Amino acid sequence: MIAVHALSLLAGVLLALGAVALPDAWRPVLPLCAGLLALLLPVLWRCRGSRAAAPLFTVLAGGCWAAWHLQQYQAALVMQADQRVLVTARIDSLPRRRGADVSFTAVVQALRGGSLADRTRHVRIDWRNAPPLLTGEQWQLLMVLNPPSTRANPGRRASHWQWLRDDLHGAGRVLPSRLNLRQRAAPVSIDGLRAMLAERLRGLVAERDAAALAVALAVGDTQYLSAEQWRVFNAVGITHLIAISGLHVTLFALLGAAAARRGWRHWRPLQRWRRDSVAGVIACTAAGGYALLAGFAVPAQRTLIMLVAWYLLRALARPLPAAPALSVALLAVLLLDPLASLSGGFWLSFVAVALLIHVAGEGGGWRGALRTQWVVTLGLLPVLLALAGNVSLVGLALNFVAIPLFTLLLVPLVLLATLLSGLPALAALPAALLCWLHGLLWPVLLWLAEQPFALWRLQPPWWWLLLCAPALFWLLWPWRWPMRVSAGLLLLPVLFPRTEGLREGEFAVTLLDVGRGLAVLVRTREHALLYDNGEAWSSDGATSGGTVLPALRSYRVRRLDRLLLPRLDADRSAGILALRAELPIDVLQAPPAAATLPSEFAACQAGRWRWNSVEFQLVDSSNCALHIAGRDGSRLLLAPRAATLLGEGDAPALVLLSRSARELAGPAAQQMLSAGRQSGTQVLTTAELGAIELRAGAGLQLRHLGTSSTKPY
Repeated sequence: MIAVHALSLLAGVLLALGAVALPDAWRPVLPLCAGLLALLLPVLWRCRGSRAAAPLFTVLAGGCWAAWHLQQYQAALVMQADQRVLVTARIDSLPRRRGADVSFTAVVQALRGGSLADRTRHVRIDWRNAPPLLTGEQWQLLMVLNPPSTRANPGRRASHWQWLRDDLHGAGRVLPSRLNLRQRAAPVSIDGLRAMLAERLRGLVAERDAAALAVALAVGDTQYLSAEQWRVFNAVGITHLIAISGLHVTLFALLGAAAARRGWRHWRPLQRWRRDSVAGVIACTAAGGYALLAGFAVPAQRTLIMLVAWYLLRALARPLPAAPALSVALLAVLLLDPLASLSGGFWLSFVAVALLIHVAGEGGGWRGALRTQWVVTLGLLPVLLALAGNVSLVGLALNFVAIPLFTLLLVPLVLLATLLSGLPALAALPAALLCWLHGLLWPVLLWLAEQPFALWRLQPPWWWLLLCAPALFWLLWPWRWPMRVSAGLLLLPVLFPRTEGLREGEFAVTLLDVGRGLAVLVRTREHALLYDNGEAWSSDGATSGGTVLPALRSYRVRRLDRLLLPRLDADRSAGILALRAELPIDVLQAPPAAATLPSEFAACQAGRWRWNSVEFQLVDSSNCALHIAGRDGSRLLLAPRAATLLGEGDAPALVLLSRSARELAGPAAQQMLSAGRQSGTQVLTTAELGAIELRAGAGLQLRHLGTSSTKPY
């Protein structure tokens, strides 16, 4: 029954969260249904008894619990852009330094700022040229506060879900000022200990990438892992082993229990209690400390709760089977934080453990291990595709080696180096062994990641994900093969995805929602061109890897025929590296500047070419402005920050602007929009609509990805 209540609570939470995604006209429907259910519960209780009504009550309770959290979050949101305020800020995360920029999250209270002074808020803060910062410090800061950036792009979940998941109410930027003062030093805390151990490990381990891996395994801080490391780990399917996972917490608990049992034999005061009880207390304490050291993420929470439940009931001579223990963990995590269900780690952790419980007791040896790995990999398929849009094919085989290697060798070495980090002479040996092992492993992982079959990328439609869960349940259940094969047929549509192909002479333009930058994808029937890569000042290639690449995958673009950059700088160069790591780019072009243009670039010069009966013409070499003409007479001009659909003559009929919400709120932007609209030109912005897709062929079709609406133009 406890499993039914756990799943009912999860269902209620998901219903409340789903209401956020509903159109405004439909949002009152769910509260109305909840009210009717509350009225019917007493009737159901009397007619059907508590067994039938109790799960419905749990669904209602879960929905109300999540709705209360959502209401609290909405009430604290920063609503107005560019608010200049003086605040007190208590740092509550590990500061992440990237070049001259430092970012961290803080609990903020406005000292002077009108309506902002009414409550505390949780804010992500960027500080350029910041002094050394420690977790727990309290500062007085002069800063600019903005609402959370909400972006909607193909291939990615809308960014407002990430802000909600992290419980962040706004974004701040510290201004240079003599008012920026440290008010209180950092107290002794777990996060302070994490930061100290991270710095010690980075000083002990000589090789940079090995040190980054050691810090991730020791304290769960992944900020030092490079983009290349993440790419390789993802391609070979071992990201679940990098940050501290439930497996590592369990290992730490087992080590604590083993040490407690040995100590019980030799220390007489401990023998007042049963040996297993002492071992359970020490194991749970060690696991709890390690989970806190890891940042107390959902997988660590789930593991700790299951360990406590198992040891407690064992001490009471009431052993609890694995499935109810997992249900207790699910209930506890959702009661602690219902918004945890928005994180990928929540679903991967609970689904993986449920699958392990499903195959438990079906034989040992290599056959049992092979079946376990197969069931977990296949069972996680819909979760991985829904969260990341990819599945590692080499991970099935590699995890047979990687899991014991990390669990039995790398993690103990890292823990030993961490425990001895205060004594550098003693810690030097495990640190050197860690560097040596990393040097052996990295070339193998890199080679596997470069194989064409390493990573299977796919973004199936939502309806396939709904079919996939029951089909996999049917497929993995030990029934007769004809029944299991028939269930497997439901999975076949994902192997043959439907594509909305373009016809000869048609072209499609997608203006991505990248805020301050610009990224425009132009597709014909057989070719793809990218105009700018979305990078802006200090983005350091993050936009190309985090926004542009998922969009290319969603359109199944496996090769860029041409990349035009209206300007070449360090951020755009970093974006090119991120793009080239995933797909080939045939031609790179930038404005002619003989002193700075790298050899792999061609200069933008006036010229024409034709792709699938669509005409392309470079019309301005200074910024690589591009004119596109379809066979039906549709004409488009791409220039920095805008895509313009041309009407009669060269008059703009439609202007698509790449703008951030902050820019759009400014008076200059509002004046420009008003002037354009008064002149009869339709002006659409990504800040209002998300990514905008224009398809030119037999008539023009506009699609707003932020509102999921399609209409003729």
